Amino acid sequence: MLSGVRNVVLGGEGEGDGAVEENEDGSACRRAVRALCWELGVPVVQGDAFLQTPVLLTHGTDDDTVDIGLGRRAADCLRKIGGNVIWKEYEGLDHWMRGDELSDIAKWVDTLVDPAEAG
Repeated sequence: MLSGVRNVVLGGEGEGDGAVEENEDGSACRRAVRALCWELGVPVVQGDAFLQTPVLLTHGTDDDTVDIGLGRRAADCLRKIGGNVIWKEYEGLDHWMRGDELSDIAKWVDTLVDPAEAG
């Protein structure tokens, strides 16, 4: 367990189309976020709380299961509505994980931990 971390969500995209037609105002992104919240069974958070939640999205360049373009679009979509997003691509990685990606995830989680609360 991570001391000092209150809310961490680790997830991955599965197979599927996931296509969303984007509008200038980001409304399609907002609808996609609401749909994701519903799918995950979490409440839809409005305003700054959602936008201040850090998000790390990672994807392998050789993923034949989920097109990397979907991950790129997800990152762009979240940024468009003001999300705090980091996007990382891993050259040669397929639909799996490897050490450098896991290391980056661990480092990213460490940046979220308040040392005073980790005690």
